[in-house]
Amino acid sequence: MIRRVVLSTPVVAIGGALLLTTLVLVVVGVDPAVAYPALIRGAVADGNLEYTIAAFVPTLGMAFAIPLRAGQFNLGGDGQLSAGGIAAAALALLVPLPPVLAIGLPLVVLLAGIWWYADGRTVLGYEIRATGHNREFARYGGVRVDRLAAIALAGGGGFAGLAGGLIVLGPPYRFVDGALTAPGYTFTAVAAVLLAAARPAVVPVTVALLTVLQVGGQGMEREAGVPSQLTQIVQGLIIVIVAVFATVRGRRATE
Repeated sequence: MIRRVVLSTPVVAIGGALLLTTLVLVVVGVDPAVAYPALIRGAVADGNLEYTIAAFVPTLGMAFAIPLRAGQFNLGGDGQLSAGGIAAAALALLVPLPPVLAIGLPLVVLLAGIWWYADGRTVLGYEIRATGHNREFARYGGVRVDRLAAIALAGGGGFAGLAGGLIVLGPPYRFVDGALTAPGYTFTAVAAVLLAAARPAVVPVTVALLTVLQVGGQGMEREAGVPSQLTQIVQGLIIVIVAVFATVRGRRATE
């Protein structure tokens, strides 16, 4: 029963957000049948897919940086992202590597697999999940929760820095002002992790979905005349709906 509720939350959140967005489009006089296909084309059409992948890689990296599985929230993502980008730019000047080294996507996919394995099949993963579900229960079970929380936050900071480095080391292969924080990788990653309930196997899917939404919003603006900020509203609605579900479940659990 619990698994069924957990699995239904992302579906309801996405469906509810899209329904409300559709109502807004109709009210302002925009045909959803024109707006939504334009959004998809803006993300996956020829010439646009590479931008979607370029946004997917750091966003997934930032999703690792939110140690919600241990009941912790990393609120310093933007600063850690920038620090990692600066470090990567400095390292590129000192280390004799090829001028173009496309390692972002393979590296993030590898880390996603390691994260999934560690979460479900190691003692550390069990302790992290136990701490996230019930901190006091984990403490009574012998888990050093304070130490584990510090490790989770430190690991989150490391992943955020890695994501910043991947942005700088990827196209256009230079440190561009505003490229680290302006796209809103942190906010998108927060929405993706909440939507996936921090489950490692689901996070890449929700990150891909929200990345398509974010990048495709620019195409929707060009073709349908809908402001790209509408996609941020959709992300916000998803977070609100997920939060409402979590609150209701929490209250029912205490009754």
